[in-house]
Amino acid sequence: MRPDSISEVFARDCATAGIEGLTFHNLRHETIGRFFECTVWPSAWMGCNGATWGKQ
Repeated sequence: MRPDSISEVFARDCATAGIEGLTFHNLRHETIGRFFECTVWPSAWMGCNGATWGKQ
């Protein structure tokens, strides 16, 4: 599996569904933004964001 495989499949599926201008990366940012709106603790979203803050 290539690193860009998920993005390619997502783009193809969006095109099939008639969705324009949406990327997999956009969804990641949207999810993190909604976590903040719900005041989810940073430890809950750090893993899905790829963040390593505070990890020793």
